Amino acid sequence: MKSFLFSFYPRFLQLEKNNSWMALVLTAVFIFLSSTVVEQSSAQGGLQVLPTRVVFEGRTRSAQIHLLNQGKEKATYRISFKNMRMTETGGYEDVKEPLPGEQFAADFIRYSPRQIEIEPGASQTIRLLLRKKSDLLPGEYRSHMLFSTVPPKDTGKDIESLASGQEKLEISLTPIFGVTIPVIVRHGKGSATAGMADFQIHAPEKPEDKSSLSFNISRQGDQSLFGDISIKFTPQNGADETEVGRLNGVAVFTPNKSRKINLFLAPPKGLELKQGLLNITYKDHNESKKVLASGQLKLP
Repeated sequence: MKSFLFSFYPRFLQLEKNNSWMALVLTAVFIFLSSTVVEQSSAQGGLQVLPTRVVFEGRTRSAQIHLLNQGKEKATYRISFKNMRMTETGGYEDVKEPLPGEQFAADFIRYSPRQIEIEPGASQTIRLLLRKKSDLLPGEYRSHMLFSTVPPKDTGKDIESLASGQEKLEISLTPIFGVTIPVIVRHGKGSATAGMADFQIHAPEKPEDKSSLSFNISRQGDQSLFGDISIKFTPQNGADETEVGRLNGVAVFTPNKSRKINLFLAPPKGLELKQGLLNITYKDHNESKKVLASGQLKLP
């Protein structure tokens, strides 16, 4: 959306020849929207997507994704693929040039429909079909499916029509929301193992803040990791173990070798995190709940 605003800025300046007051107002609005658009674009617009990831492996050749419009108005969504990489802190960035080890799945996936309209409270299904190339090399391939809102047809007016001598100028911004989920294709045999290290407690900066625990998850092998983190505290006095932190759906995608985690701790009221052990586990998100990695931190 920010690029959308910048593309119209030259037209703002062109208006100055005919109406310097209007050009000044539009330029001020442009500056304001440019400074706030990043925060607005982080919302998801009432769209729920299930499941939150799709994995094709073994003999699996088809899958379904369900979209639920939790908003109060009818919405149209456009479906597409984009290639993204994960940063070491768990963020995402668009891929312009692939790095060594980055392999993408978009070329192997057929899906339908490409655009869908959903009434409020209703749901629709997207169907995916995997078609592998005959010469596909073994490994893991990943792309992200993007579900983006399509603005209503009557949204927006030609910016030049605003210079027709109207006394009142009204400008509105229609945000375009987007949700992405990873779609992974695994071809051939593969595996992945995990490790944990560098545990460190961070005291809160303000009295009302919570302390946090940071650590690194390492990944070895040719597949991604996806699991849930649980942090439990065991006091030295023999009291029962208590969960004081949890983070579900933590991924370490290929080709990344590690991911930094910083998790806020939330002990029950009256429980002090001292003189005991923090037990950290990273379990597979699937039904097996296999422990992928674990670690301990002794608290004085």
